[in-house]
Amino acid sequence: MQLNLYEYNLDGLLKAYSAPAVAPAGVSGSALTAAVGAALIVKVARITERKLPSGADRERVASAAERVERTRNMLRDIVLQDAEAYSKLVRAKTLYAKGEETQENVQLAIKTATLIPGAMGRAAMICINLAADIVDVAYAPATSDLAMGSLLLSSAVEAHLLAVRHNLDEITDEAFRAKILSKHDFFDARAATLQRILDTVKQKNRSKSQGLGSGL
Repeated sequence: MQLNLYEYNLDGLLKAYSAPAVAPAGVSGSALTAAVGAALIVKVARITERKLPSGADRERVASAAERVERTRNMLRDIVLQDAEAYSKLVRAKTLYAKGEETQENVQLAIKTATLIPGAMGRAAMICINLAADIVDVAYAPATSDLAMGSLLLSSAVEAHLLAVRHNLDEITDEAFRAKILSKHDFFDARAATLQRILDTVKQKNRSKSQGLGSGL
């Protein structure tokens, strides 16, 4: 499949996702959403880094910014990778129905289409965890972006779980299924972690508002 979403402007990108075509579809769009969410985490980390004095907190924030930025680039790549993998899967199934493809190759295509959203979900969760690591020291006026970025990333985590569980129903390799499911413990704390970010941001913004009020 020759589909370079990187060459599209924003309107063209939205039209690509709106088109009655196989791809790009849900996981690809979720990866794009996650990449934007990660970018917002980087933004807040970079702003905070500039505001903090030298020391352990500044180093922690700088390290988080670098890690999230690398992960954001992974998510960007998954936007295309999933579109290509899903197109290949649909093509393999179509050819199999015509007797022109083997069941083995269909299963391989399903596995690939499962691993890619798995990578997306893990990358998104890593970014959420890093956001949680810096929210306590994040520059208060920018923390709403940290919360919004985390929410976008959280939607990608949920989308990945939906996609993976759907694909696993079609996979006959029990060892592969077990290996994928064994990795889902990584996401068990996702709701609590997100809530901690949102609660901390709410508290920081409340404190900021109270400070403004007392100065009037």
